Amino acid sequence: MHYEIISHRQTREAETACGRTMTVGELIEHLKELDQDAPIIVAGYDGNLYNSITAWDTIEEVEE
Repeated sequence: MHYEIISHRQTREAETACGRTMTVGELIEHLKELDQDAPIIVAGYDGNLYNSITAWDTIEEVEE
């Protein structure tokens, strides 16, 4: 089976230290280029842990 894997790299201790990151719009445009039927898996920063993404996962909005 073909999967689209998002590699997660945990390199910062605070959201404000992350620097440039994709916007929601940029992520949507990138996802449009992928196989629409392929499952998305998130790979942990060490490459040994994998997680699924569902509609029920929490997206936390943080105000600076």
